[in-house]
Amino acid sequence: MLATACFPLQPRQRRVASLVVLVGFVTLLLHFTRHREAWRDRAQQVLELSSFKMPTHKDAEKAGHVYEKSRIIKVTMIYGSSSHIYERALRTHKVHNQIHGYQMMVQRHEMLPGFWTKPSFILSVILNELSKSPNDRLEWIFWVDADSVILNYNTPLDIFLPPDHIEELRHINVLVTHDWNGLNNGIFGLRVGPYAAELFASIMAYSNFHPDKPLRFQDQSVMDEVLKQSKFGKHSAKLPQRWFNAYTTGIENMPAESEVQAGDLLVHFAGVGNRESLVTHWCDLSEKREPKWTTQPSENGLVEQLRSFWESYKTELVQNKEKWVQDKTQLQEKIAKAHDALDASAAANSEALRKALQAAQDLNATIFTMGPDDAWDAERERLSTALEEMDKASTPPNAA
Repeated sequence: MLATACFPLQPRQRRVASLVVLVGFVTLLLHFTRHREAWRDRAQQVLELSSFKMPTHKDAEKAGHVYEKSRIIKVTMIYGSSSHIYERALRTHKVHNQIHGYQMMVQRHEMLPGFWTKPSFILSVILNELSKSPNDRLEWIFWVDADSVILNYNTPLDIFLPPDHIEELRHINVLVTHDWNGLNNGIFGLRVGPYAAELFASIMAYSNFHPDKPLRFQDQSVMDEVLKQSKFGKHSAKLPQRWFNAYTTGIENMPAESEVQAGDLLVHFAGVGNRESLVTHWCDLSEKREPKWTTQPSENGLVEQLRSFWESYKTELVQNKEKWVQDKTQLQEKIAKAHDALDASAAANSEALRKALQAAQDLNATIFTMGPDDAWDAERERLSTALEEMDKASTPPNAA
C-alpha cells in the first residue's frame, strides 16, 4: 500500500484502478436506484428534522425573531392516498417550527395495521430519546395530527408547559384536552421520560389484555382508558381545549369552548368530512397573517389565562392532598365507632352498618399506605363514597 501511494502507477495498474473505481461507481448507482425510495424518505425526514437554521420563509421573517434551539419536538404522520391534502397544512407547522426552534419528525409509512402506527411511532421516538444521555435528550414531545393548521405563529408551545418554578406541578408529564366525547388525542404534549415510555407501552399492550373492550375511537379510546388509571392519570393535566386543539367552525351544536377563535394557536379538523376544502380554506387564512389571528399571547390574554390556570391547578392539588389525609383519618374513626356500636348492639340498623363497615375496612386496607401524592380521582371518589355510606348506615332509620 505504501509503495502504491508513493510511486506513480504503471499504465496497467492505472487501468486496473480505473476499472475498480468504475465498478464501485456502478455498484453505488445500482444500489441507489434500487433503494431510491428509502433514500428519498430518509432525506425528507432529515430535512423535516432540520429546524435550527434561520428561516428564509417570509412568514418566519414576519415574526421578527427566531428562538434558540428548543428542547421540544413535534411528531406527526402523513401517508396514504389522501396525504397530499395535508402537505400544505404541514408547511404551516414547519414555519412555526422555524420561528420557535422546534424539531419535527414525520412518519411517512405504516408501521402497524389500523390506527396503531401513531402510538407505535410515538413510543419509538420516546425510546430513542431515552437512549441518549440526559443532557442530550429532548424534554417534551408534542403530537400534532396532520389535519391541523397553525393560525397564530406568535404562540409558542413552550407557553403551555407547567411552570418549572412551581414544585407542585413538576410531576405533570402529559398535557391533554377533552371535547364532548372525552379525550381527544389529536394534539397533546408528553414529557420525555420513563413515564412516557410506560404510558405508551401500556397503550400498545392494552388490547392484548382487554380483547373484548369496545374501542369507539381506536387508539384514542385506549389512551383515554389508560389515563383513567391512577398510575398514569395523576401525572396528566387537562387544559382548555381551545388553547392548542381548537376545532373548525361550522360544526352543528359546537360548544364555544371547542370552536376556534381569532388568536388561537391552531385549528384541528377532528371527525369532520370534506377535509380537503376545509384545509384549503384555513391554510389560505393562515398564510394571510391577518392581525386579528396573529396576536401576541401577552396581548390576547393567553399569558394571564395560563398563569391563572396553573395557580388554580396547584391550589386544587394542595387542597385535594389535605382532604385525602383528613378523609382517611375520618374513615378510620368511623370504622372504630362502627365496631363499638356493633359490639354494644347499639346499632338500630346493624345489618346495613355491617355491610358498610366491611366495605370501609376493605377500602382502608387498600389505601392504608397510600399517601396524598399517590391518590388520584378514582381513589378520592371511593373514599368519599365510603364516608357517605358509613354516615347513612350509622344513622337510625327514624332519624330526621
